[in-house]
Amino acid sequence: EPKEMVVLDTCVVILSLPHSLPWSMQRSYLDSLAQVVIDEFDAKVFALTTGTPVLPECGLELSDFLQDILTLVDELPWKGNFFLVDNSFGAATSLVWPLQSRLSGALVVNVAGLFSDEYLDSIAHQKLTEAAAKMAESRRGPERNVALIGDILFSITVAGDAEFAEEVRHEWRKAAEEASEEFWKLSAAHCLWLPRARTELLTGLDPLQLQATVACSTLGPAAVLTESTLNFHRLLPNATFVHIHDSKAWWEVENPDLVISELIALIRRVKLGLSIEMAARI
Repeated sequence: EPKEMVVLDTCVVILSLPHSLPWSMQRSYLDSLAQVVIDEFDAKVFALTTGTPVLPECGLELSDFLQDILTLVDELPWKGNFFLVDNSFGAATSLVWPLQSRLSGALVVNVAGLFSDEYLDSIAHQKLTEAAAKMAESRRGPERNVALIGDILFSITVAGDAEFAEEVRHEWRKAAEEASEEFWKLSAAHCLWLPRARTELLTGLDPLQLQATVACSTLGPAAVLTESTLNFHRLLPNATFVHIHDSKAWWEVENPDLVISELIALIRRVKLGLSIEMAARI
């Protein structure tokens, strides 16, 4: 049985930095993911996210922010290889490259903001840049209008019927009103990094031959999310591409079970392959 061959130590590191989703709304999917991985593989699980003592205060320079994350990963009490779950909405996706020597595999979800040259030169991108700057400004300072921010977010982040959407809206507004300033700084930074910063970091990188899964919400904004994630998939040519059905962007509250099942499938594939390789050497 393949499961009997899965005897190697397992560690999962989750970069849980979704766009404008407060920590309290991430806890449910993180708890479920950790429990499944621990039950299945007796794994170590680490989550780096805003709103906890782990993640440093977010500045506005993406390169500095990514260096801080790399430092934190190096300081984790795990020095071996690990599976990376990149749930950063594209902000930290480029870390797959400096971390590649330690990666057993990677699950990359919803890579926003990796644009083609044609899109960067378009009027649509100019409008996106202007809108992103306004969204970032709206998140700064204690006078921010949480209700208005939520109304704009929900038009692009949550799928489902009216009752479900209203439940999520109510939960988000309560969580956002109680969220730390670090959350709001990261939320503003996400907006500022969206138009160009991610594209600049990922463009020109060599494709990686890495065991990976790339997942994308099926109902998200076309240029910002769907086409961007497809652009990223070309950088991981061996990766499995999966669709997160019934999701615009916040899969954590829309369809978390699908993403968790894809992580389990990825770990099983990698472990089975390693077990077969080790058996062939004996």
